[in-house]
Amino acid sequence: MPLVPLTMLLVERIAIVGPESVSPISIITYVLVAIWGLRLAYHIASRYGGPDARYVELMKFDAGCPEPLKAISIWIKIFVF
Repeated sequence: MPLVPLTMLLVERIAIVGPESVSPISIITYVLVAIWGLRLAYHIASRYGGPDARYVELMKFDAGCPEPLKAISIWIKIFVF
């Protein structure tokens, strides 16, 4: 998934400026950014150990609320208070 925006940027550059604008340096840059993005995605995914205990407590607290109001209530408690 992280490669989709990068590929879109490369295709857009070729479409707007032309294929002569793609040099070996730009290809190396795109490849390095793709490698970095994949590494970062793997790092973030490997650290996920389930939902945060604070949010689990908020969900338990608002268990009686209807679904649309529950999301608004949790959002207010997280970002306002």
